[in-house]
Amino acid sequence: RELLRRSGLTGCLASSPSASEPMALASLCLTMLAVASARRLLWDMRGDGDADDVPSESPEPNAHSEVSKIHRLFALSMRALSALGVPLHPQCAHLAAWAGALEVLQAALPERGAGVLANGLVPWAARGTLANGRAGRQAEVVRWLLAQGAALDECDELGRSMLDWAAW
Repeated sequence: RELLRRSGLTGCLASSPSASEPMALASLCLTMLAVASARRLLWDMRGDGDADDVPSESPEPNAHSEVSKIHRLFALSMRALSALGVPLHPQCAHLAAWAGALEVLQAALPERGAGVLANGLVPWAARGTLANGRAGRQAEVVRWLLAQGAALDECDELGRSMLDWAAW
């Protein structure tokens, strides 16, 4: 719990799909694997192997492109699940925004009506900046969310805006 609180993930995994949609957990597992795989790659690229540190102190020059490859792979898997009729877990988008996983976020939000679904995700992207530092791609995520119609001044469940999270 303390790790979730420190990293800004409190509340992300609180809701679960209804009993009629247990397959939605597959998409949440894919999102979590995408985040964990990308973080592991960054730790390996940094070379010190200390998994307790934020993997962002000095990312390699090609780190973002390597992380994008991982995110694209998992995004393709999520799109395949969706095409097969498997519902996406409601928290996939929140976790992807937090991690700066733009490709996964795009796969988690349907193309039609993405603006409505994108609301509430800007604070999650801001929360992720604390945990992901420079390794995260939160700026790209926020720009994409704004292009989808999300509001820059939206607040999370505690009333904190992106500016509040940035000031931490």
